[in-house]
Amino acid sequence: TARIRIQQLQKATDGQVNITWLVYRDGYETRAEEDGDPLISYIESVRDKYNVRLIWFSETDELINYINSGQNRRETKISGFEYFGHSNKYCFLFDYSNEILGASKVFLHQNDLDRLDRKAFARGAYCKSWGCHTGESFSQEFRRQIGIKMIGAIGKTDYTETWRQILP
Repeated sequence: TARIRIQQLQKATDGQVNITWLVYRDGYETRAEEDGDPLISYIESVRDKYNVRLIWFSETDELINYINSGQNRRETKISGFEYFGHSNKYCFLFDYSNEILGASKVFLHQNDLDRLDRKAFARGAYCKSWGCHTGESFSQEFRRQIGIKMIGAIGKTDYTETWRQILP
């Protein structure tokens, strides 16, 4: 689904959009080993085909540090932030069921949002979570901490329609 969104953004901007794709590596490594599927190379092929900056992270601190200062945020503000992944009403769950069935050891909780530098985001940035339930609490806390509206889902999300739109 993130690849589809990358395509949409590039088409809408005639390829003139600067995209950074932040991916929790450990979950894909574990799943690749379990499934016998080269998921890491699939992700890297999307990076190469669509010419996006791919940033792997393994800990929440790495994600926060990249958002705050991974690029010179005085010159390069975050004008769009979209999350694709597991979540609940309070947090983004990066390794959901990866190490513990039904739980996550690596996540961005709404209580961690005060660690994000609101100056990293451009005024009026477009922020959206495609994860389940984030519109029930996380989005409101994001707006309170960052000062920017985040669109979030009420209830569960389902990507079935996304796939139907591109498959014949």
